[in-house]
Amino acid sequence: ISNDHHLSHHYCLSIDLKSFRNLRLSHPIYLYCRYVYPFLGTSTPILTHPPLHIPYTVSSPPNEHLLPHGLCVFNFAVNSEQLASHFQREPLTIEIYCRDQERNERKDQLFGLVHVRLDQVLHAEKQRCSSNANGIVGWRQTWTHALPVIGTNTE
Repeated sequence: ISNDHHLSHHYCLSIDLKSFRNLRLSHPIYLYCRYVYPFLGTSTPILTHPPLHIPYTVSSPPNEHLLPHGLCVFNFAVNSEQLASHFQREPLTIEIYCRDQERNERKDQLFGLVHVRLDQVLHAEKQRCSSNANGIVGWRQTWTHALPVIGTNTE
C-alpha cells in the first residue's frame, strides 16, 4: 500500500482573475485587484495592472469588464496533506481597490473583498495531462467560479 501523502509533490497553480461583472456604480472608477498568499512561495503582492477604467452607465447590469494581466502562475512543492489542509484553512482573499484620482497609490480606497476557497480546486475532476517538452505526466484540475465582491462600496 502506497503512503505517498507524506511525500512532497510538485504543484503548478494558476490563478486567473478574468473580469468584473454586474457592477452598479454611481460614477466612473478605476479598479485593480491585489492579493498575497505566502503559502504559494511569495510574499510579494500580486496586482492586476493597469487599473481598469469602469465607466458609469445608466443601464443596469448585466455588464462585464475584462481585467488586464489577471493571470499568475505559482510553482511549489508540498505534500498533498499539507496542501489540502492549508487550502481548507486559508482562503485566498483578493482585495479590490479603487484608484485615487491623483494616481497616488497610498490614497487608493478599498472597494471590496473576494474570498476564494482554494480547496475547491482539489475537489474538481482530475484530467490526465503531459508536457510535450519533457514528457512529464501529471494531473490537471480546473475550477472556475464567479464570486461576489463583498464591501461597503458595492451593492
